[in-house]
Amino acid sequence: MPQVSKCGIVESITSWMKFKAQAQLKKVSGAKTNKLKGIPKLDDANDAGTKNSRDCTLILTEGDSAKTLAVAGMTQSSSR
Repeated sequence: MPQVSKCGIVESITSWMKFKAQAQLKKVSGAKTNKLKGIPKLDDANDAGTKNSRDCTLILTEGDSAKTLAVAGMTQSSSR
């Protein structure tokens, strides 16, 4: 093991890993995305990720039946 640390390979790998981590941070920090993926039961707003996204409403519910009720209430209130 001492020969491996003397040859500089460990420093090269560490440096490469830091570079890749920085590149990954640049990809996600501040970048806007249109859709979130991989979150079960997540429904994006119709205008999410568009210029009208500031007009969207965030609804957090516990359970599918509460979501159904909340969405139904939003639909009724917007039709008045």
